[in-house]
Amino acid sequence: MNPGTASPADGDTTAAVGRLDGLRQKADAGDAVARQVLRRSALGLARAVDLLAGLFDAELVVPGGAAWEPLAAHYQPVLDAGVGSLLALGGIHPVTAIGSTLGQNLGAIGAACLILNQAFAAQPSSLLVP
Repeated sequence: MNPGTASPADGDTTAAVGRLDGLRQKADAGDAVARQVLRRSALGLARAVDLLAGLFDAELVVPGGAAWEPLAAHYQPVLDAGVGSLLALGGIHPVTAIGSTLGQNLGAIGAACLILNQAFAAQPSSLLVP
């Protein structure tokens, strides 16, 4: 596979994240086109976050994962400005997007929390009297 064309759709997420990091490096070096690409991408993410926050009536959204850490410096300002103001939800209650500090371990930690919750927390269905 050509790393220049890697995308998550190809099933090679690691290469796709590496490609995003290359774009970020160009933007950090002052490449105007790379900055514009990241800004447009961040606006798309802000719209998606706003839509999902409206769907779930969320007040806090925490983006994270392998791609978030290298892109956070470019994405967070756009999310701060856009989330909650793009759709109707902004008039109901504020929506905040705070980037995760868990980095690439976000998915593994979330999965572990679900397993521990299932194994050790009281389950409402088990509390019912037969």
